[in-house]
Amino acid sequence: MFRQVIGLSGPDDAALADPSDRVGWSLASQGDDLRPGSGWRMRLAYHLLHHSRHGLPFRLSAKLIGLAASRSASHPHGGQNTVEAIARAVAATEDAVGFSDCYPRALLTAWLALAAGNSCVLAIGVLAPTRKLHAWCTVAGVLPFEPVAEHYLYQPAWTITLP
Repeated sequence: MFRQVIGLSGPDDAALADPSDRVGWSLASQGDDLRPGSGWRMRLAYHLLHHSRHGLPFRLSAKLIGLAASRSASHPHGGQNTVEAIARAVAATEDAVGFSDCYPRALLTAWLALAAGNSCVLAIGVLAPTRKLHAWCTVAGVLPFEPVAEHYLYQPAWTITLP
């Protein structure tokens, strides 16, 4: 029932498993060498994804990310096909835009992973007993970048595996 109230349809399992086994990099663990800089396209994409939450359901945003990634798969954004490279790109983008938000971070991570030919799992979790939600994306069981590694506090309420 809760998933339908917040606009997420899917099986009504009692509990979904967290798709991430570990966090690859966080602000505490990364050091300054993880941030090589971010291009204007990545910054623009981050801003667009940040504002898309007001007009697009997360499921539709995920599908659009999949389509966009398939179109850009021939240029995998500097060979960012490893979890570390994805973490570097996302961290650099958040540093460049000056704010950190889980919604665009999850979608940008998915886009980079899919464009590099990796599958990924997008998840939305809820922090019980509050109404706080958190989104994250894992690649091969690893959450590439999470500024503060507290996603484990959120019980996954919805997940989707993208090719």
